[in-house]
Amino acid sequence: MSRKPYPTDLTDQQWQVIESLVPPSKAGGRPRTVDMREILNAIFYIKRQRLWLADVASRLTTLVYSLLLRTLLAFDRFVAADESNLTAKSAFLTKATDNSECSDCGSASQ
Repeated sequence: MSRKPYPTDLTDQQWQVIESLVPPSKAGGRPRTVDMREILNAIFYIKRQRLWLADVASRLTTLVYSLLLRTLLAFDRFVAADESNLTAKSAFLTKATDNSECSDCGSASQ
């Protein structure tokens, strides 16, 4: 069976080194019907995918926390600006409604 090769597949050189480490099928049992090289290719593929997913998950977690932190900081700046704006408006309104002087009539009110 021919299939498209994956980047994680063993090269012929790698397989020559590893093939001697793969135990032979047990005597007296059912004969091996799978290609052990393909089994190792599958193991390396899954390992790579899991590492990739773990890397993506850690980056995603970092990204989410980073966005959350930016949002909270922006909200804090907005609240601080709004509070200072409210303080300025309050001071302006207090000054404008102060009855010690009447700007329209030019005299002090009682």
